[in-house]
Amino acid sequence: MRRRREVKAAASPLMGRIVDMDGRPMTPAFARGKSGRLYRYYVRADVQRAEIHPSRADPRLKRLPAAILEALVLERLQRLAGSDRIATLAEASALRRVEVRVGAVHLLIDADLIAHDHHDLPRAIADPRTRLSTSDRLEQDTTPDRLRLIVQAEIKPRGGRCWMVGPDGGDAVRPSRRDPALIKGLRRAHAILARSGAKLDAADLSGAEGIKDSFERRLVELAFLATDIQRAILEGRQPPGLTLQQLIHHPIPLAWSDQRAGLGFASVAVAP
Repeated sequence: MRRRREVKAAASPLMGRIVDMDGRPMTPAFARGKSGRLYRYYVRADVQRAEIHPSRADPRLKRLPAAILEALVLERLQRLAGSDRIATLAEASALRRVEVRVGAVHLLIDADLIAHDHHDLPRAIADPRTRLSTSDRLEQDTTPDRLRLIVQAEIKPRGGRCWMVGPDGGDAVRPSRRDPALIKGLRRAHAILARSGAKLDAADLSGAEGIKDSFERRLVELAFLATDIQRAILEGRQPPGLTLQQLIHHPIPLAWSDQRAGLGFASVAVAP
């Protein structure tokens, strides 16, 4: 029995860090379907202990599908810190608390996840906004050295399953679509720029000296994409269908706002 409890606890990485809108702890709960499949939930502690009848608890918060909620939390943390720093919720030591509210999920995070010191905090808060959804809000919490990320989302049933839905009705969790070829091309563009940077002019790359290869002359233009567009590509948040070949053969405007509009990045909220 003890081993069984340990296994279940390990499968619930938000245990001890998740509360409802009134600050009441939510605890892991498990159920098996007719096929024997195990389903995980986070349930209000007073409901779990039968201190309150389930019918009296807010139906939107009394029992939450664990996998969906965990996917939302992990995806937002990875957007802030990068998937290379946080691969799983078990590694997310900077996550202090998850507050589940009606229509929103609040994440309380250590500020050093994105800032080296207190003086860098205002700039650090402004920078990750380009990585989040337009409906998300990142702000300094009342507790010193803590951030509060407010994600507008709620769990709704759809087609016999539950989904985390954003204010626009779409999925609040957008999986990464990292394109190895696109990322490799962007990194190669910067390598070309570093090799011949002193001779390159962003206004007239076609005549750049030192780049004799026609493919490299086209590829190096990727290094002049807006910084938020480049970050979106590295994190797999580029518009669906965008490929390296399309970028190479697509005329890239000099103005960053024109780049976002022309390449379809405005629709994925990479710009403030």
